[in-house]
Amino acid sequence: MAVTEVIGTSIELTCSTSPQDPYLDSLTLTYTWLKDGSATGLPTTATFTPTESGTYSCTAQLSSLTKLTSVTVKVTIDNILLETSSSMPIKGGRVILTCGEKRTDGTTYTWTKDAKPIARQFDRRLQLDNFDTTDDGIYACQASGNQFYLRSNTINLETQTSIFKPSIEQIGSILCSESFFEKGDYWLVCDTSSETIGMTYEWTV
Repeated sequence: MAVTEVIGTSIELTCSTSPQDPYLDSLTLTYTWLKDGSATGLPTTATFTPTESGTYSCTAQLSSLTKLTSVTVKVTIDNILLETSSSMPIKGGRVILTCGEKRTDGTTYTWTKDAKPIARQFDRRLQLDNFDTTDDGIYACQASGNQFYLRSNTINLETQTSIFKPSIEQIGSILCSESFFEKGDYWLVCDTSSETIGMTYEWTV
């Protein structure tokens, strides 16, 4: 049994015989899939899409011949955090979506928009330049590797044509106060929910 392919938002396992006999009619084979040693009770086909983490194996039997059992494959299915540089992107701005923490185990990334795969996007980060209404939608990512599959939360991005009114936050010796003392160190932060990469700010006194 081998992990053969990631399709959209799932991982697929295939139960195969070795060596393959070109004269063997696979339709006569009976397959059984097991999770942690117990039969799943799902359709007895050569392919199987697990929805939970566990140790999977399959058996194949031809008529009354001896039942053959595969090696086991440990599959991890878990969640991964999807983050965005802007939750309310301004039209014409840049949005960067990041799929989880950086990994070094040969992870493959796939992206979806409105549950449909985004072509030719396999990096951990998805960059959307000149954001427009055509980019509006619900985004998600999947990370897969050797016997693991991670799926993210979804993020709904919608183009904003105007900037939400900014507010000023104070960071310094005295928080949440309108009083300032001489020689004190203070930082004022201009914050807006429309924050987008490349946005410029102007301060007045």
